[in-house]
Amino acid sequence: MPRNLLVISMLLVLGAASMAACDGTTGTVPGTETAAVETLDVDPVAITREYFTLINQAETALDLAQPWALLSNQAQCSPVNGCDLSYFQEYWWPLQTEYDIYTCSDRTTNAVLSIHARGQAASSQDAITIYRVELIPVEAGFLIDRMRLIPQVDEGCVLAP
Repeated sequence: MPRNLLVISMLLVLGAASMAACDGTTGTVPGTETAAVETLDVDPVAITREYFTLINQAETALDLAQPWALLSNQAQCSPVNGCDLSYFQEYWWPLQTEYDIYTCSDRTTNAVLSIHARGQAASSQDAITIYRVELIPVEAGFLIDRMRLIPQVDEGCVLAP
């Protein structure tokens, strides 16, 4: 996939574009509220890492419901996803990613991604993209609220162990 198309796809799929309300009232995606809360950890780095790990470890497209549950309603309801898990699955099922996570603040991480075809080894030819991952607190920890493309790792961020 050409780099520009990949970047545009990631921006749209991950909700970096303008977000839309899911149902026009509460923004709730039916059936995801409990799953998201039950899978949370209290550490933003752990949530970011878990998100990409779950994408990589998916054995079927249905397994992508797990990383989907780590996204806030706002992130799930980007114009491209339209609050529909199937769009997220269509995008991520053919892909995997190598990643480094940086801790930036108590609610922000940076993710340096190299995205490649599922089942294929990462290559030096893979495009590298960097995202600022913004998390929001919920009862049991955090959810990923936004992922925004950035040109370099934010100043002051430190590579997480």
